[in-house]
Amino acid sequence: MSETTFKLNEQQVAGFMACGATFAESETDIAGAVKAFVGLVTVGKNGSYINGSFVEDLNSPKVHKVPDWDLWVAGMDEVKRGYAKVKGLSNIDNDAVKGMWKRFTRNVSDLHGISKPAKPTETGKAKAEQRSKALIAKEELAKRDEEDLQAEITELSAKPSKENLKKASKLVDALAYKQKQANKDFDDEIKALKKEIKEQITKCEDLALLQDISNMLD
Repeated sequence: MSETTFKLNEQQVAGFMACGATFAESETDIAGAVKAFVGLVTVGKNGSYINGSFVEDLNSPKVHKVPDWDLWVAGMDEVKRGYAKVKGLSNIDNDAVKGMWKRFTRNVSDLHGISKPAKPTETGKAKAEQRSKALIAKEELAKRDEEDLQAEITELSAKPSKENLKKASKLVDALAYKQKQANKDFDDEIKALKKEIKEQITKCEDLALLQDISNMLD
């Protein structure tokens, strides 16, 4: 899709214009308009976040909702038109509309942590594929036992040739990734258990049992 060929359907146009109209009517209660905009510009893509940036990988089992460049750019003009229509402005190329868009996207960022994505390029796609392959290789190394990785790192470091240091660096990176994932899994288990306990406590009507739980947590 390119900037000149991509077209929104009628439902998308109406949705984006409604966001702009709502923002024009009131800027004090715009959470709904911002949420609607985020829903319109984000799509589910397979991949992972690497150093804070999303890397698409069709082979990844993980699906993330990420902003799409074409939807963002096309939707931007419709949001502006919706705003201009309510404000009685004849066009969207003026300071009032430009200022509105800055305020609107600031709210999108503040409330949902989303900003305009980078325009996809052939170079960007190539780099994304390269990062994706590197991540897959790292994940494969991270499947090995921690002791095994440590032992090979020590062995390679004892013979510090350029090739050995390069291999050791990849193993160190994989070991750090493995430990980070282990900590994440542990945190996820704690969150799930807390949620389960909270639900059970909410349903509990036994005063003595609730007092015992309270005493245990003090």
